Amino acid sequence: PLLYVENTNSKINLDKNMITYGNEILLSVITSNKYRPKTTTLTITDTTIKGNILVDTNSEARINLNNVTYTGTVNGNNESQSVDVILDKTSMWYVTGHSYINKLQFQRNTSPTNYIYSYGYNIYYNASNNPELNNRTIYLPGGGRLIPVNKAS
Repeated sequence: PLLYVENTNSKINLDKNMITYGNEILLSVITSNKYRPKTTTLTITDTTIKGNILVDTNSEARINLNNVTYTGTVNGNNESQSVDVILDKTSMWYVTGHSYINKLQFQRNTSPTNYIYSYGYNIYYNASNNPELNNRTIYLPGGGRLIPVNKAS
C-alpha cells in the first residue's frame, strides 16, 4: 500500500499531491489488539488519487476529501469497526467496488448523487448514523445504489 498504518492512532494529510504508485491499495489500517481499537484520519486536499482503502476489524478510519477526485473502494471487505467518508462540495468519489461505510457526509441540502459515480457498485451505509438519508435506497449515477443497512462499518 501507499500508506500503511499499524497499531497506532494516526493523522495523515495529503495536500496538492501528484502521486503515482504501483499498487491498488491507497491506505491499509491494521490493529492487532481488538480491545484497543485505533483510529486513522486521512485528509486529502486538492488532489486526484486512486486506490482502495482497507481497514481491519480492530480499526476505524475517517476519510476527509477536500477538492478531491477519488477513485476506489472504501472498506470493500466490510471488516472495519467504523469508516466515515466526508466529501466537501468540490469532491467526487468514483466507486470501483462495493463499499461499506458508517457515515457519509456531504454538503447539506444536496444529494449524494452530486458527489458519487458508482460504476454499478453499491455503497452500504449505517442507517442509524445517517439520518439525513432517511433510511432510503438512493440510485447513483453509473447504476449502483446507496443502500441502508442496520450496521455497515
